[in-house]
Amino acid sequence: MRWLKAIAAGASATLLAVACGGTPSPATAGGSAGGVAQELRAEGAEVNLYWPANSNFQQFVSQVLAPGFEDYTKKMYGVAVHVNVLQSGGGDAAFLQKLQANGTQPGFDIDVARTAPSTTLLQVMDDGLLEPLSGHRELPNLTMIDRPGRQTFTHAGKVYGAAVYRPTMSLFYNANLVPNPPRSLAELLSFAKAHPGKVSYEDPRSTTGTGSGTMFLLTVMHAYANPVDRTNWSRGWSYLRQLQQWVTPEPATGDQLVDLFQRGEIEVMPYWNDAGLFARDELKISGMKNLLIKEGFPVRYTPLVIPAGAAHKEAALLLVNYALSPEIQRKLATMMHQIPASTAPSIVAGLPAQTFGFPLSEIDRTSFPSYNSSAALAAIADLNASYATEVLGR
Repeated sequence: MRWLKAIAAGASATLLAVACGGTPSPATAGGSAGGVAQELRAEGAEVNLYWPANSNFQQFVSQVLAPGFEDYTKKMYGVAVHVNVLQSGGGDAAFLQKLQANGTQPGFDIDVARTAPSTTLLQVMDDGLLEPLSGHRELPNLTMIDRPGRQTFTHAGKVYGAAVYRPTMSLFYNANLVPNPPRSLAELLSFAKAHPGKVSYEDPRSTTGTGSGTMFLLTVMHAYANPVDRTNWSRGWSYLRQLQQWVTPEPATGDQLVDLFQRGEIEVMPYWNDAGLFARDELKISGMKNLLIKEGFPVRYTPLVIPAGAAHKEAALLLVNYALSPEIQRKLATMMHQIPASTAPSIVAGLPAQTFGFPLSEIDRTSFPSYNSSAALAAIADLNASYATEVLGR
């Protein structure tokens, strides 16, 4: 977390300025404002939000999303709904374990949670532990999520997760030291052979299947095989074993990977597109540029969910809708370099050219969906479990 802690003070001022710069106006929820206001007051005019993320995103949540939502509900309904941003140690796994222990009992103390696609998430959907989001009058912005984002979290015809953004990866390189960066997996291997120790990526075993290291595994398997078809993985494993001979041993976290890059110990790394751009800007890393390789990178939809037993369900529905509003989706793009999940035209209209490092159309053209089915999630779990044996030989 070193580089994230280093940027915290500088990022804080920027986020606060944006948070205080105006009140977004998402689509008005259906029903009478008076009825909604009465429900919000009955719930205590508060909502509990669990959003596990690194410090840069925690600041966005606490300094932009939360105060903006309070201003919005005060303007729309005359009730300033306070967002309690909860401690999120343990990440998605901690939330899902607590949810499974609670079941559908009312009064659950997490109202909205940012989670990630996983087999456990599919299980709690199947078990009825999440509130169906489709059909609620409070969620008009749900219909603006692109089709793959809705389908990823649809079960038995109902949407249970609202995809709020869709992170992908890019290949970062130090342009001061690498004038001709690799633009394909084959060129990446050749570069690694010619420059031993100057390439690395995050260890996929350090996450529960949702880190940039796992995304790189999917990149390789998609290029050489079918990520869901285990019988075709041998060519992908062969590539990774060859690459392994020339890389700096994979660090345990993405933060450590960025540290290696900043210190010049590595010169090329596949990494989260948004986090890499954020680090480049805040740490002012000289020569740090990114590109999309010809094989393309996976994209992963990241949802907000509402537990079936949430104590403040009306406020929770409004908060999810607010997170999907064009105003907040645009701020996710401009401030966090996150690719929005909403298709509202006003979100991407006039975005600065380098918001994502390259045009959004190029990302859409080259990226491919992942984490979008139970078969894909099971295969990803197997990929991670097999990595040590297949690549590291232990």
